[in-house]
Amino acid sequence: MSQNNKNIFQRFDDYIFQLKNNHSINLKTTIIFFFITFLALTPYLPHKYSYKVGDIANTNIKAPKDIRVYDEEATKDKIKRIKNNILPVYDFNTETLDNLKERISLFFEKCRNTLPFDKNKRITLKSEMEELFNCKISNAEFTLLEKKKFSEDIEWIIIKLISHYMEKGITTNDAKLDAYKNKGIIIRLIPSNEEITKRDIYTFYTLKEVKQLIKKNYIAITGRITKPYILKKLIIKLASNIIKPNLLYNKKESAKRIAQAKKNIKPVYYLLKKNEIIVREGSRINAQTLTKIKAIQNEKSFSSIIKKSFSIFILLFLLSFIIYQLFLEDLKNNIINSRDVLLFCIIISFSAIIFRGLFIVSSGLAESFTNISPYFFFFMIPFAFPTLLIKITVNEKYAFASAILISFFFFVLGGHILFIYALLGSLYIILRIQCCFERFAFIRLGLELGFFNVINLIGISFFIDKSGFLSLYTGFNIFSGFINGFFNSLILLGIIPIVELLFRYTSDLRLLELSNLEHPLLQEFLQKAPGSYQHSILVGRLAEEAAKEINANSLLARVGSYYHDIGKITKPLYFIENQSGKSNKHDNLTPNMSALILISHVKEGAELAKQYKLGDEIIDIIQQHHGTSLIKFFYKKALELHESNSKEDIDEKKFRYPGPKPKTKIAGIIMLADVVEATSRTLTEPTPSRIKGLVKNLIESVLNDGQLDECRLTLVELNTIRNSFTNTLNSIFHHRIEYPKDDKPNSTKKD
Repeated sequence: MSQNNKNIFQRFDDYIFQLKNNHSINLKTTIIFFFITFLALTPYLPHKYSYKVGDIANTNIKAPKDIRVYDEEATKDKIKRIKNNILPVYDFNTETLDNLKERISLFFEKCRNTLPFDKNKRITLKSEMEELFNCKISNAEFTLLEKKKFSEDIEWIIIKLISHYMEKGITTNDAKLDAYKNKGIIIRLIPSNEEITKRDIYTFYTLKEVKQLIKKNYIAITGRITKPYILKKLIIKLASNIIKPNLLYNKKESAKRIAQAKKNIKPVYYLLKKNEIIVREGSRINAQTLTKIKAIQNEKSFSSIIKKSFSIFILLFLLSFIIYQLFLEDLKNNIINSRDVLLFCIIISFSAIIFRGLFIVSSGLAESFTNISPYFFFFMIPFAFPTLLIKITVNEKYAFASAILISFFFFVLGGHILFIYALLGSLYIILRIQCCFERFAFIRLGLELGFFNVINLIGISFFIDKSGFLSLYTGFNIFSGFINGFFNSLILLGIIPIVELLFRYTSDLRLLELSNLEHPLLQEFLQKAPGSYQHSILVGRLAEEAAKEINANSLLARVGSYYHDIGKITKPLYFIENQSGKSNKHDNLTPNMSALILISHVKEGAELAKQYKLGDEIIDIIQQHHGTSLIKFFYKKALELHESNSKEDIDEKKFRYPGPKPKTKIAGIIMLADVVEATSRTLTEPTPSRIKGLVKNLIESVLNDGQLDECRLTLVELNTIRNSFTNTLNSIFHHRIEYPKDDKPNSTKKD
């Protein structure tokens, strides 16, 4: 089993080592981990409660977040109040009276004009009269009117009677005006559609009332004492039957106005605060409690989860798309590689999974410890360690991207308060972390984050604690934020070695370990190739000082220099600095073979670095420190030995290192330091002026050969590096005073 695990780890290590900038791999990696992250953030269906009114709760139930609960009873009461305040609409048709008056006048005039009546005419007119007045007319009654010659006086009395009441408004007998006697009604005049709000509804009459009032108020209305009584009775009969309601309840328009008012009514809600206890275990469920429980379940119903998941998908996709565009740009410029993309995606996805689990645990703890701040456990979640890890391994740009993503996770899982908390803390810690050359630096960093969280939470406290700034809840939150900083440091200290081991990264702490001259590989280097070892130490000094001057990673420059020629261990005597005698191993070799041996130390050095797990940064320096430069000595020797003495017959590529050229500023500095240190040994009199001229010429030679085209060193930086090399070499080759010789043979005076 152990051997199988070792084989799996070795295969993964080989895969990471051989991982190149492949667009297809990067795209697949991003898509796979995008869906892993999305699934980690997707809301889950809540526990289904099947309580009824009167049941006993078997667990504590509290609001998972701020929830608005629909108050059905309050909404119904509101609708009822507004409905009662909507005045009914009555149509007052002014044309009804005019039509009746006109019909009465025409009929009476017609009768007057046709007097005396023959038998047929009498029958016809009597029938028309019955139809007009909507009642049965006896022969005696018709004859009485005939004797009175359908006088204009009778016509006037009838019109006067009906006009007196219809002008004020007559409703049907079933109209319920009493319900609105304290509020009034809306009268819509027909046909003008003008509306009048009538508060005094006692001036209106029902049809039943009018028929009684016509008889009662006959004399008062007409001012006439009509005789004989039978004629008065006939006139009252005719007026009572022809009169019609002209104030009609418009049921359709009234219902329409009530419906419109209902439509504009906003439902009544009340707010359940996050972590508010709805019901405690052992309590009885009442109607109001059941409504709140249903509101919680509706908040996480299937449809709401689908909507929220869709929103998360869209927002996460947009963030991922932006970051992927950053990937493409930096991959193209060799700022990052596919290994960086893979690590970034793994850190982000696993962070989402871890944070999801921590939020579930924190929710459970918050339910158990109800006497402390509900945010206490959430503020303790270590949000910054993914961002710090990406800053240390990849670069600052992607640390900022991860800070935004992690803050988005906190927004989805915990709301806007935790989003602000995580975002501010992550951005601050990115700016604060630089080079950590000792483990205590991480503890100090956690302490800084803790103090920053305290200030952050003091500001946030006004949003989450209405009781005041110095409340007990605020104290709990501040303590939680302070502890959070230490949690991030401890997690980072524990996880960095694992990431370095799995993904071949070299952190500052790892560089410090590698800089120890007691390292087994450096000790072997010292024993087998002491000259190359001393050369590497001096190159390290040159590179470190130059890197400091241009604000590059000086520690990486020094450690990379220590190991850049480590491949010379395999054939140390083929390199001049390791040859102690006059014999030279290359004397018996062809120039091509000699060049091949020299070139091989780059490949063999990379293999040794991989074997000792020095990290990809060191391996890249080993492979790039010669770039594609020409081995001039053996190339010239090959030209001299060739009988045609023609360059066309010599393959120059066989005398050039395979590369690649330096890709980073550190690799470029080490290339220059390597050339300068090796060549400076040839100076017979290393005066400051000679050293300055040598350094200048060597840097210009390397620059003209195109070896620095890909490492992004500017001309200003090259000038700074040149001055640094000159100063360092002057300190190495400084002149000493000449001590006087001691003529005494037995002198023990030391030099």
